[in-house]
Amino acid sequence: MRVSFLCLTAAIFISACHGTTTYTTEVTSNSPGVRIEVNNDYLGTTPTTITWSGFSENGRFVDQWDVKAIPVTVGQFVQEKHFRGTLPGHSWGDPIPKHIFFDMSISNSAKQFNIDSDVKTDSEK
Repeated sequence: MRVSFLCLTAAIFISACHGTTTYTTEVTSNSPGVRIEVNNDYLGTTPTTITWSGFSENGRFVDQWDVKAIPVTVGQFVQEKHFRGTLPGHSWGDPIPKHIFFDMSISNSAKQFNIDSDVKTDSEK
């Protein structure tokens, strides 16, 4: 009986020492009620909180995660945040953010292209 009690106590102590660290990220947008998906699974509407668990204790992603904001009104655009996980034999994954803000008025073309106004065409040279 005493041995069983000692084994149970040791198991609880070891579990407590190697517990899973949990992180939370607040998700907001400039328009409340925006639909939020994490890896294509519905989470809720803004404002909301993502609870991350099962990550390394250094506060970085182990796996790749995608957070998507889906518009609720005309004139808004789908927004996405991509977080890189740890690659075997390479660098650490991206840090887990404390806050994600989605500006629903930014179009995809504005995010993808950087227009340099100093570039001249052949006819302007």
